[in-house]
Amino acid sequence: MMNWDAVAATAEIIGSIAVVATLIYLSVQIRQSTRESHANSVHLLNAQFTAITERLSADGEFAEIWLRGSDGLLALSPAEKIRYEAGLTQMFVSCATQYYLFRNGHVPAEIFEYVEAQLRETLRRPAVRHWWKENEDMHDRLYREYVNQLIEAA
Repeated sequence: MMNWDAVAATAEIIGSIAVVATLIYLSVQIRQSTRESHANSVHLLNAQFTAITERLSADGEFAEIWLRGSDGLLALSPAEKIRYEAGLTQMFVSCATQYYLFRNGHVPAEIFEYVEAQLRETLRRPAVRHWWKENEDMHDRLYREYVNQLIEAA
């Protein structure tokens, strides 16, 4: 016949094993959730950039507006200027989203490098830099600092 001390010790051991098993299970679930979050972020990045490039490739008129607008906004009619600025807004908002996903560890560096390269290329154009200076306040301080550092480095 077992005494109560032995029963209590056995129950404590079983309880400890159950806690460890639960922690292992939770760790696996968190790791899987993190992987899914990263995959969803990369999918979002692809969808946003695909939307922008599809617009440029499928709409010849918009591609022409984009090229002329990037050389200078004075070359655009008022309606074309609205379309051009809407395209820039879409691109900068998309890049901001990816920037924050990257900063928070949801997008791998090698994927974000593509976003940054596209942004650097776009910021090479004086008309884009001028538009940014007039519209940077629509973004928060961290993203403004990031884009302004890219401009200064160019």
